[in-house]
Amino acid sequence: MTQASVCVQERERVWRVVNADFATNTYLLRVAETADCVLIDPGMASAAIGETLAGVSLRPAAILCTHAHFDHIAGAAQLQRSFACPVFLHEADRRTAQSANLLMMAMRVPGRIELPTFTYFSGDAETLTAGGLAMQMLHVPGHTPGSCVIGLDDLLFTGDTLFTQGLDSTKYHGGGLRELRSSVELLYALFADDTTVLPGHGRPQTLGWVKANNKALQEFLATGGEFA
Repeated sequence: MTQASVCVQERERVWRVVNADFATNTYLLRVAETADCVLIDPGMASAAIGETLAGVSLRPAAILCTHAHFDHIAGAAQLQRSFACPVFLHEADRRTAQSANLLMMAMRVPGRIELPTFTYFSGDAETLTAGGLAMQMLHVPGHTPGSCVIGLDDLLFTGDTLFTQGLDSTKYHGGGLRELRSSVELLYALFADDTTVLPGHGRPQTLGWVKANNKALQEFLATGGEFA
Protein backbone atom coordinates (compact mmCIF):
# COMPACT_ATOMS: atom_id res chain seq x y z
CA MET A 1 0.00 0.00 0.00
CA THR A 2 1.25 3.46 -0.84
CA GLN A 3 2.73 5.12 2.24
CA ALA A 4 0.30 7.10 4.40
CA SER A 5 -2.78 5.77 2.59
CA VAL A 6 -4.91 3.31 4.54
CA CYS A 7 -7.40 0.65 3.48
CA VAL A 8 -10.13 -0.56 5.84
CA GLN A 9 -12.72 -3.23 5.11
CA GLU A 10 -15.97 -1.79 6.49
CA ARG A 11 -18.38 -4.51 5.40
CA GLU A 12 -18.16 -7.82 3.57
CA ARG A 13 -18.68 -5.91 0.32
CA VAL A 14 -17.24 -2.49 1.20
CA TRP A 15 -13.64 -1.28 1.41
CA ARG A 16 -12.59 2.27 2.35
CA VAL A 17 -9.30 3.74 1.11
CA VAL A 18 -8.30 6.80 3.13
CA ASN A 19 -6.29 8.99 0.79
CA ALA A 20 -3.17 10.50 2.36
CA ASP A 21 -3.98 13.95 0.97
CA PHE A 22 -6.99 15.55 2.71
CA ALA A 23 -7.94 12.16 4.25
CA THR A 24 -10.63 11.73 1.59
CA ASN A 25 -12.45 8.41 1.60
CA THR A 26 -12.65 6.36 -1.58
CA TYR A 27 -15.06 3.43 -1.40
CA LEU A 28 -15.05 0.12 -3.25
CA LEU A 29 -18.44 -1.61 -3.31
CA ARG A 30 -18.27 -5.16 -4.64
CA VAL A 31 -21.04 -6.53 -6.81
CA ALA A 32 -22.13 -9.77 -5.15
CA GLU A 33 -20.51 -12.95 -6.47
CA THR A 34 -18.49 -11.14 -9.14
CA ALA A 35 -15.14 -9.44 -9.55
CA ASP A 36 -16.86 -6.17 -10.44
CA CYS A 37 -17.17 -3.23 -8.11
CA VAL A 38 -18.46 0.31 -8.06
CA LEU A 39 -15.82 2.84 -7.05
CA ILE A 40 -17.03 5.96 -5.25
CA ASP A 41 -15.05 9.23 -5.06
CA PRO A 42 -11.60 8.36 -6.45
CA GLY A 43 -9.34 10.74 -4.55
CA MET A 44 -5.76 11.81 -4.99
CA ALA A 45 -4.13 8.47 -4.07
CA SER A 46 -4.83 6.67 -7.34
CA ALA A 47 -1.87 4.33 -6.80
CA ALA A 48 -3.22 3.23 -3.41
CA ILE A 49 -6.67 2.74 -4.93
CA GLY A 50 -5.15 0.62 -7.68
CA GLU A 51 -3.23 -1.46 -5.15
CA THR A 52 -6.38 -2.03 -3.15
CA LEU A 53 -8.30 -3.13 -6.25
CA ALA A 54 -5.53 -5.60 -7.10
CA GLY A 55 -5.30 -6.82 -3.51
CA VAL A 56 -8.98 -7.71 -3.32
CA SER A 57 -9.16 -8.87 -6.96
CA LEU A 58 -11.76 -6.32 -8.06
CA ARG A 59 -12.14 -4.10 -11.09
CA PRO A 60 -14.46 -1.07 -11.27
CA ALA A 61 -17.41 -1.36 -13.62
CA ALA A 62 -18.23 2.28 -12.92
CA ILE A 63 -17.00 5.27 -10.94
CA LEU A 64 -19.51 7.47 -9.11
CA CYS A 65 -18.61 10.93 -7.83
CA THR A 66 -20.62 12.50 -5.02
CA HIS A 67 -19.33 15.91 -6.13
CA ALA A 68 -16.55 17.47 -8.18
CA HIS A 69 -14.04 18.89 -5.70
CA PHE A 70 -10.54 17.86 -6.69
CA ASP A 71 -9.93 15.61 -3.69
CA HIS A 72 -12.90 13.46 -4.76
CA ILE A 73 -12.20 13.20 -8.50
CA ALA A 74 -8.40 13.44 -8.83
CA GLY A 75 -7.87 9.74 -9.53
CA ALA A 76 -10.81 9.32 -11.90
CA ALA A 77 -9.02 9.94 -15.21
CA GLN A 78 -6.24 7.45 -14.55
CA LEU A 79 -8.65 4.79 -13.30
CA GLN A 80 -10.93 5.37 -16.28
CA ARG A 81 -8.02 4.77 -18.63
CA SER A 82 -6.97 1.64 -16.77
CA PHE A 83 -10.41 0.04 -16.60
CA ALA A 84 -12.37 1.68 -19.45
CA CYS A 85 -15.27 2.47 -17.14
CA PRO A 86 -17.73 5.39 -17.10
CA VAL A 87 -17.42 8.18 -14.52
CA PHE A 88 -20.76 9.59 -13.36
CA LEU A 89 -21.29 13.13 -12.05
CA HIS A 90 -24.35 15.32 -11.61
CA GLU A 91 -24.76 17.91 -14.35
CA ALA A 92 -24.98 20.74 -11.81
CA ASP A 93 -21.33 20.12 -10.86
CA ARG A 94 -19.98 20.42 -14.40
CA ARG A 95 -18.54 23.89 -13.71
CA THR A 96 -17.21 22.75 -10.33
CA ALA A 97 -15.24 20.03 -12.11
CA GLN A 98 -13.96 22.48 -14.71
CA SER A 99 -12.72 24.72 -11.88
CA ALA A 100 -11.02 21.92 -9.94
CA ASN A 101 -7.49 23.06 -10.76
CA LEU A 102 -8.32 26.68 -9.95
CA LEU A 103 -9.46 25.54 -6.51
CA MET A 104 -6.20 23.65 -6.05
CA MET A 105 -4.28 26.81 -6.92
CA ALA A 106 -6.39 28.89 -4.53
CA MET A 107 -5.72 26.41 -1.74
CA ARG A 108 -1.99 26.30 -2.61
CA VAL A 109 -2.13 22.57 -3.34
CA PRO A 110 0.81 21.53 -5.55
CA GLY A 111 0.22 19.78 -8.85
CA ARG A 112 -2.76 19.66 -11.17
CA ILE A 113 -5.32 16.99 -11.97
CA GLU A 114 -6.66 15.62 -15.24
CA LEU A 115 -10.42 15.40 -15.64
CA PRO A 116 -11.98 12.16 -16.85
CA THR A 117 -14.66 11.97 -19.52
CA PHE A 118 -17.73 12.39 -17.34
CA THR A 119 -21.13 10.87 -17.98
CA TYR A 120 -23.45 13.52 -16.62
CA PHE A 121 -26.88 12.83 -15.17
CA SER A 122 -29.51 15.27 -13.99
CA GLY A 123 -32.65 15.35 -11.90
CA ASP A 124 -33.31 15.24 -8.17
CA ALA A 125 -33.42 11.45 -7.94
CA GLU A 126 -32.00 8.99 -10.46
CA THR A 127 -31.32 5.29 -10.44
CA LEU A 128 -28.00 4.40 -12.06
CA THR A 129 -27.27 0.79 -12.86
CA ALA A 130 -23.55 0.27 -12.45
CA GLY A 131 -21.97 -3.15 -12.60
CA GLY A 132 -25.34 -4.76 -12.06
CA LEU A 133 -26.12 -2.63 -8.98
CA ALA A 134 -29.06 -0.25 -9.05
CA MET A 135 -27.76 2.72 -7.09
CA GLN A 136 -30.01 5.56 -5.93
CA MET A 137 -28.49 8.96 -6.76
CA LEU A 138 -30.14 11.72 -4.76
CA HIS A 139 -29.30 15.34 -5.61
CA VAL A 140 -28.54 17.24 -2.38
CA PRO A 141 -27.19 20.70 -3.28
CA GLY A 142 -25.41 22.75 -0.64
CA HIS A 143 -21.80 21.66 -0.37
CA THR A 144 -21.65 22.13 -4.14
CA PRO A 145 -24.47 22.73 -6.63
CA GLY A 146 -24.33 19.15 -7.89
CA SER A 147 -23.61 17.26 -4.68
CA CYS A 148 -25.29 13.87 -4.44
CA VAL A 149 -25.61 11.04 -1.98
CA ILE A 150 -25.58 7.44 -3.15
CA GLY A 151 -27.87 4.89 -1.56
CA LEU A 152 -27.90 1.09 -1.76
CA ASP A 153 -29.88 -1.02 0.70
CA ASP A 154 -28.85 0.19 4.18
CA LEU A 155 -25.74 2.03 2.93
CA LEU A 156 -25.59 5.77 2.26
CA PHE A 157 -22.45 7.31 0.73
CA THR A 158 -22.72 10.99 1.59
CA GLY A 159 -19.59 12.68 0.22
CA ASP A 160 -19.12 16.03 1.97
CA THR A 161 -22.84 16.70 2.45
CA LEU A 162 -23.11 14.76 5.69
CA PHE A 163 -20.16 13.92 7.95
CA THR A 164 -20.48 11.60 10.90
CA GLN A 165 -18.49 14.12 12.94
CA GLY A 166 -18.21 17.83 12.24
CA LEU A 167 -19.47 19.88 9.31
CA ASP A 168 -17.71 21.10 6.17
CA SER A 169 -18.03 24.66 4.90
CA THR A 170 -19.72 25.51 1.60
CA LYS A 171 -17.55 28.49 0.72
CA TYR A 172 -16.04 26.99 -2.45
CA HIS A 173 -17.71 26.81 -5.84
CA GLY A 174 -21.26 27.87 -5.31
CA GLY A 175 -22.09 26.07 -2.11
CA GLY A 176 -24.95 27.40 -0.02
CA LEU A 177 -25.63 27.06 3.71
CA ARG A 178 -29.40 27.12 3.47
CA GLU A 179 -29.37 24.57 0.66
CA LEU A 180 -27.08 22.37 2.75
CA ARG A 181 -29.44 22.60 5.71
CA SER A 182 -32.41 21.61 3.54
CA SER A 183 -30.45 18.69 2.09
CA VAL A 184 -29.43 17.36 5.51
CA GLU A 185 -33.02 17.63 6.73
CA LEU A 186 -34.13 15.70 3.62
CA LEU A 187 -31.68 12.89 4.41
CA TYR A 188 -32.95 12.77 7.99
CA ALA A 189 -36.50 12.40 6.67
CA LEU A 190 -35.81 9.82 3.97
CA PHE A 191 -33.40 7.39 5.63
CA ALA A 192 -33.80 5.21 8.71
CA ASP A 193 -31.64 5.66 11.77
CA ASP A 194 -29.97 2.27 11.23
CA THR A 195 -28.70 3.37 7.79
CA THR A 196 -24.90 3.31 7.68
CA VAL A 197 -23.50 6.71 6.69
CA LEU A 198 -20.23 6.40 4.75
CA PRO A 199 -18.91 9.99 4.53
CA GLY A 200 -16.34 11.61 2.28
CA HIS A 201 -14.08 12.19 5.30
CA GLY A 202 -14.06 10.43 8.64
CA ARG A 203 -15.35 7.09 9.86
CA PRO A 204 -18.74 5.53 9.05
CA GLN A 205 -21.49 5.52 11.66
CA THR A 206 -25.24 4.95 11.67
CA LEU A 207 -27.49 7.87 10.88
CA GLY A 208 -28.99 7.61 14.35
CA TRP A 209 -25.52 7.95 15.85
CA VAL A 210 -24.88 11.05 13.72
CA LYS A 211 -28.12 12.68 14.88
CA ALA A 212 -27.27 12.04 18.53
CA ASN A 213 -23.55 12.77 18.53
CA ASN A 214 -22.59 15.24 15.79
CA LYS A 215 -22.77 18.42 17.89
CA ALA A 216 -21.51 20.73 15.13
CA LEU A 217 -24.28 19.51 12.84
CA GLN A 218 -26.87 19.87 15.59
CA GLU A 219 -25.84 23.50 16.14
CA PHE A 220 -25.86 24.21 12.40
CA LEU A 221 -29.39 22.86 11.97
CA ALA A 222 -30.58 24.76 15.02
CA THR A 223 -29.39 28.09 13.60
CA GLY A 224 -31.64 27.80 10.57
CA GLY A 225 -28.85 27.24 8.09
CA GLU A 226 -26.00 29.38 9.39
CA PHE A 227 -22.76 28.49 11.08
CA ALA A 228 -22.77 29.31 14.78
